[in-house]
Amino acid sequence: MLTLQFMNLTLLGLTHELRNNVDASLRDATRTACRRLPQ
Repeated sequence: MLTLQFMNLTLLGLTHELRNNVDASLRDATRTACRRLPQ
């Protein structure tokens, strides 16, 4: 039981980190694209 709970917590943490990284990458890409576009 404890092992399963720990694995679930680890998976939750990993997906949270991944989502944060993806969000940051998308923000950077959007910022770069906006900068490249003629104003």
